[in-house]
Amino acid sequence: MNTFYRHNVRTLVVFAPNWLGDILFITPALAALKSHFPKAHLACIVPQRFQELLQGQSYLDEIIALDDRSLFEKIKLLFHLRQKNWDLGILFHRSKTRARLFQWANIRERWGYATNHRTCLLTRAISEPISSHHKMDHWLYLLHELGILTPHATYVYQSPASKFTPMDSVKKPYIVFHPGSNWKPKRWPTTYFAKLGTRLQKLHPYEIVISGSHHEKYLAREIQKYLKGAVVDLTGRTSLSQLAAIFLNAHYIIAGDTGPMHLASALGARVIALYGPTSPTLNGPRHPHSKVIYETSGDLLRLTPEIVFEEISNLEKIT
Repeated sequence: MNTFYRHNVRTLVVFAPNWLGDILFITPALAALKSHFPKAHLACIVPQRFQELLQGQSYLDEIIALDDRSLFEKIKLLFHLRQKNWDLGILFHRSKTRARLFQWANIRERWGYATNHRTCLLTRAISEPISSHHKMDHWLYLLHELGILTPHATYVYQSPASKFTPMDSVKKPYIVFHPGSNWKPKRWPTTYFAKLGTRLQKLHPYEIVISGSHHEKYLAREIQKYLKGAVVDLTGRTSLSQLAAIFLNAHYIIAGDTGPMHLASALGARVIALYGPTSPTLNGPRHPHSKVIYETSGDLLRLTPEIVFEEISNLEKIT
């Protein structure tokens, strides 16, 4: 029988996943942990590039923004963890190495899924569910099996404060195109974005704002080459909080299965998410304001601009 009760937990650290969308998927679990252990100091380990994402979230007391990809980074993280006596560590990650880091950091209780032969490193190892779940539900299931109530089934995320200067010259209403993705098959063709933008601009005075990283600037150039209406290219010019400000003020955000799309959805913005090679059942947006258009063949070439325009028309009643 486990005798580790709520009042034993004064310090709690969570190992987050590595990607933007996956970090947003654990926000309901983080909120549930804060509710279950209200007096505990709750910290979350995230990659440095996503520190800004979780700043100001009411359920977190500390963000440990340290990477752990190299041996040096792992040693640095281990040294940091050893500076505090942690009562409980929870792994929202399947990695055996991260479980070992928790053990080496002398964290008293270490909870997570029994994956990758790491059961011996955990004090409570939970079997993964037999059936497939959405990634968000996957982590909520872990907490449920640990006896922690999980009332939220969607993102628990507050908009970060931002003094947004790149948007000063953008006129409303505007629509955001986010064409990038970390996997090429998930990218809707740039010519399709341009055709959709042209058709939308014929009906309404929309400006088109293109967002993305500096590595995706070539996608913005391709869209601009075929789109004759007003375009503002913000690729490589925004922080995460600035990107959030763009999304919050947009009429629509049109994007594929990518982390920034989930950021827009978590903010409650009006998202149109284009899915094909990945399943929205497993990792789709989890907000009622988000609309998924799913090409079941998996080939986004078959998801034409006409199909997307028709879906927007049905939402807006503009035709």
